[in-house]
Amino acid sequence: MDQLEKILEKVTGPFGALVLAVVLLWIVLGHYQTLIDQSLSEHREDRALYRESMQDLSGKVDRIGRDVEDIKLRLQ
Repeated sequence: MDQLEKILEKVTGPFGALVLAVVLLWIVLGHYQTLIDQSLSEHREDRALYRESMQDLSGKVDRIGRDVEDIKLRLQ
């Protein structure tokens, strides 16, 4: 029984708390790494969509500019 008490004392004492803290930290860091990877992936996708939208808008502004020039020439 003395040996069982020593084991329980170690498991429920500071050593057990340290082990539990390390395990929980390991789990949290694993989830944090997954979250960071997911955020970076979504950021790349957002940047690609933003770039595509800006190129589309730039083309539309260019067409509007040409149309305005054409209208100005016709009015003169």
